[in-house]
Amino acid sequence: MENDAQLLRRYADEKSETAFAELVRRHLDLVYSAALRRLGGDAHHAADVAQQVFTTLARDGRKLSRHGVLTAWLYTATRNAAVDLIRAEQRRHTREQEASTMQQLFSAAPDADWARLRPVLDGVMDELSETDRTAVLLRFFEKRPFSEVGAALQLSEDAARMRVERALDKLRVLLARRGVTSTAAALTSALANQAMVAAPAGLAATITGVAVTTGAATAATGFFMNTTNLIASAVTVVAVGVAVLQVDQTHRAETELAAITQDRDGLRAQLRDVQQRTTAAEQQRAAAEQQNAALQSDLATTRAAKAAAEIAARPAPASGTFNVNSGARSSFGGTFFLRASPAPNDPVEARRLGREMNIEGMDSTYRAFYRQAGFTPAQHEQFKALMVDYMDRSYARVEEAMTAARAQTNDRTALQAVLETTTKLADDEWLVAIGGTFGDATLQAFTRFTDTIAASEVTKELSTALFQSDTPLTVAQADQLVEIVAANSRNAAGKVELAAMNNDVVVAQAQGILSAPQLAALRKAALEVRLKWTPTGGK
Repeated sequence: MENDAQLLRRYADEKSETAFAELVRRHLDLVYSAALRRLGGDAHHAADVAQQVFTTLARDGRKLSRHGVLTAWLYTATRNAAVDLIRAEQRRHTREQEASTMQQLFSAAPDADWARLRPVLDGVMDELSETDRTAVLLRFFEKRPFSEVGAALQLSEDAARMRVERALDKLRVLLARRGVTSTAAALTSALANQAMVAAPAGLAATITGVAVTTGAATAATGFFMNTTNLIASAVTVVAVGVAVLQVDQTHRAETELAAITQDRDGLRAQLRDVQQRTTAAEQQRAAAEQQNAALQSDLATTRAAKAAAEIAARPAPASGTFNVNSGARSSFGGTFFLRASPAPNDPVEARRLGREMNIEGMDSTYRAFYRQAGFTPAQHEQFKALMVDYMDRSYARVEEAMTAARAQTNDRTALQAVLETTTKLADDEWLVAIGGTFGDATLQAFTRFTDTIAASEVTKELSTALFQSDTPLTVAQADQLVEIVAANSRNAAGKVELAAMNNDVVVAQAQGILSAPQLAALRKAALEVRLKWTPTGGK
């Protein structure tokens, strides 16, 4: 079955009178009943108002097809049309005619209690919020089940039931302010049995024909020109009696509502407990990952130092070659050593030791990049494989270039220039490999990372120093500290050079992200790193 919005769209798009007639059939009783109450029971004027409302609906059908709940719009439009009618009549009749008409209406009322309740009902309905008013209209005026009420309000069936009950309670409070006291059961009965009145026979067909004919024109006003009677509402106090059965039903309903509320509160408490435990588990996991990262960094540093010590312990090279501390540093964290092989005829051993130093420190050097690039474990391993291939190729190229250079000269400056040129070519090829394997976005992220890679030496030193303390360095703090160190360690060429690091400025700028104990450790770590990376320190 088509819903209201679908029928309106079909009428607007296809000019389908059948679709519009179905809308009138569905909602005419609601509109007519509301108009009848607001107009004091005048059937003629109620029919005029209904005609006006559906004419407006036909005229604005396309726009109103996007309205959330058509029932709510019809109820509001009925109120506005009725108010306009009353105001027009007030300008044409005297107060004496108003009093006479009011007495006639009350004397003709078939049900004294409903006649007293009727004038105030729509007034209090107007004071409800749109959502509450819609809930009452759908449940009591149109007698829809809670499942349909929920669907119209985009709620579950249970939530719709609670929404209707709360709206009914608000309605009772508003009625009490006007002197009309009632229980929920009594009010429910009154709304369900008295609020809707069947429209006169034939009115639907008349309204459909006129509305479709005049729907595209300006709202008609001719329906109000023949009005001769003024309608006024009189408010009196009515006490709605409640039977013992109704009281019992109300008590059971309130008990069920209390049980539902208690269950809901219990579920909310359980949810909060689960969320708290999940947060605690996440914090523990983050702390464990941070500790593991620090351990891995320490292990890599130790292994690299061991490899360097092995190289340093080898016999001194032949005259005219470079010592172990002479070398060209790659942009990506590796160092190509210029020292001759530990034994004159053992180049394989020299390459193995240098390669081992770089592989051991690889994860420590690039851990932050893996995280920033969002690498999966598979991409992580792929990157490491490319790095190992890069190192093998680069070491072979450097060794070949340096062997050829040494055959021609022993000048240190000339050999250093050959080394740096060869290293730069290897780095350029590595960038091409990164872009070809992982794409331009990863290449750009890698370039940004390597620009500040030297600055991460400070965070590694600080993380190691704080690992066993009560205030270990967090990942977020490490990322921010790298940026601070890089910004205050650039040389004249714009490259990060730790020998140029301004320790005092770094510590001052880090005050916003580090605690007092962390700042004290940073001051010491920065000094140690700077000393390691001075020219005399060989870095």
